[in-house]
Amino acid sequence: MAEMSRELLASFYLKQPVFEDENLEVLESLLDVHLPPWREVLKVGANEDDDLGLKVEGQTSLAKAVNEKAVIRSGNGAVVLREDDGRMSLRLISSRLTLPFESNRCSFEIDGEELHGANSHHWLGRVFLDAVARMPVRYACAYLRSERRAKNLLQDASGTRAVGVDFDSALPGLYWLNFFGEEYVELIGADRFMHADAYSIEKVGRGFVIQLSREPSEWNSESTIGVETSVTAALGEEYFYSKAFPERKTVAPDFWGG
Repeated sequence: MAEMSRELLASFYLKQPVFEDENLEVLESLLDVHLPPWREVLKVGANEDDDLGLKVEGQTSLAKAVNEKAVIRSGNGAVVLREDDGRMSLRLISSRLTLPFESNRCSFEIDGEELHGANSHHWLGRVFLDAVARMPVRYACAYLRSERRAKNLLQDASGTRAVGVDFDSALPGLYWLNFFGEEYVELIGADRFMHADAYSIEKVGRGFVIQLSREPSEWNSESTIGVETSVTAALGEEYFYSKAFPERKTVAPDFWGG
């Protein structure tokens, strides 16, 4: 039975510093095209509690707002884009270093099934495709929070912790929406992607987008679990972390060139 949840998330992991002007210009363009009402009211703050967020309007571009609000230490910084009602936020984490993998990340968080009159997951699906086509994305995924918790959160006697999130060892799993960039296509093989049987598979640039189900809320349905199992087998189980088989030997690209 499919589970419903209001919290929809997406993360894009970039090969370059997120705060580079070119990447911020693309992000601003994505918001202009796909959700102009939110673009018109968003503010850029140093964090979620920054009540003095800088509004992106008039002569204030996203790049200018980020440069003013980001607190940069040793080449690392972060900002949060949000509106006053808090229905959606976009966290940008940037580093002058391109590794570790998580050093440069754009993460959406949407609370609710509608966003300024648009269906949230339909909107995110369009942004997802456009973002991976226009930005230097290594890997991206989108999911309900409940799916992420089920696949990458472990509770035991020692407490609650995230598991399967070491990109140097394996990908954390397969989710509602997934993008595999050039490094993963070279490792796994383009033929495997083209012959996988998913709800949809689309080649985007030198990478592939795989969607497991029409709706993100279907992640734990019998049919979607079957698709996930099939796609995992087609691409290779060794490339994905599995909470059911945590000791399974896994493989990942050699990002560090060792």
